[in-house]
Amino acid sequence: MDAGKRCATCQLIGKQYENKQHSGYNRNNTLNMEKYIAVTKENREFLIKTFRTTKMAVWRALTFAERGGNSPRACKIRHLAQQRGGILMIASPAMETMHDADNFMRQYFPNGVMLECDKNTGRVDIIKDGDVVKGYDNVTIDQLSAIQAEAQSM
Repeated sequence: MDAGKRCATCQLIGKQYENKQHSGYNRNNTLNMEKYIAVTKENREFLIKTFRTTKMAVWRALTFAERGGNSPRACKIRHLAQQRGGILMIASPAMETMHDADNFMRQYFPNGVMLECDKNTGRVDIIKDGDVVKGYDNVTIDQLSAIQAEAQSM
């Protein structure tokens, strides 16, 4: 692999999740997700022997750590880990979504924001501390993910 190129896993992750990866909300209350490659103990030991490296170096590669997790060798470790059955995992905080009989969808975010969607009219409100902070009319499914991202970042 050329030094300037990234493996398929690194390219996929880099395109989808450009921000620093930590689970939960950061100090700015924006949602960040943790990514890692889950492998068995036997495969982890195999990676250590194959690359003649330490447990820490393999851990950094498999957890995409800021220090040492983006090197060409780390990409090779991740690539081999996936070839041997490792599974790319994305961990994020759970968000509760309820669909009520009154044709409302309410989504509750860990930062205290609620998204309320009226399925009859297409109206979507972002509610924080009991007050409507922002409202949208005639929202389509395609637009909903951008509104959810906005609610998560409040």
